[in-house]
Amino acid sequence: MWVKLDCAYRGEGERVIIYDWKTGKRLTEDTSLQLSCYALYASHRWRADPAAVVAREYNLYHDDEREFPVRPEDLESTLTRMRASFDDMRALLDDVENNVPLLEEQFVRTEDPARCGTCKFLKVCRPEPPETAQPEEPGEET
Repeated sequence: MWVKLDCAYRGEGERVIIYDWKTGKRLTEDTSLQLSCYALYASHRWRADPAAVVAREYNLYHDDEREFPVRPEDLESTLTRMRASFDDMRALLDDVENNVPLLEEQFVRTEDPARCGTCKFLKVCRPEPPETAQPEEPGEET
């Protein structure tokens, strides 16, 4: 597992305090999965007891701090979710060992053009811009 922590330090006793800095204006974004990943990392990498890990989000814009509980069942759920994600990504590889993806033809394209507008793979999937009707010149008959 590789993570990029904003801040982590050892507190009193065996406590490990993890901070995730947020700079945006939004306070509604759910970061519990991200913080759970950090806590999982701390418990594995630093052999920290999950009960001794404190995960906090600090929003710099709002000067707001929130603490998220770190429970063993949440860490297990996060680990299960991560493993499922790894399996999903591996399923898209032709050669897992060398990280070689399946051929483009093996990916299913959507039939719903409304989804294309937000798709990160639009240039790969549909490299030509969609045909658009040209405006008629005044006086032309069709």
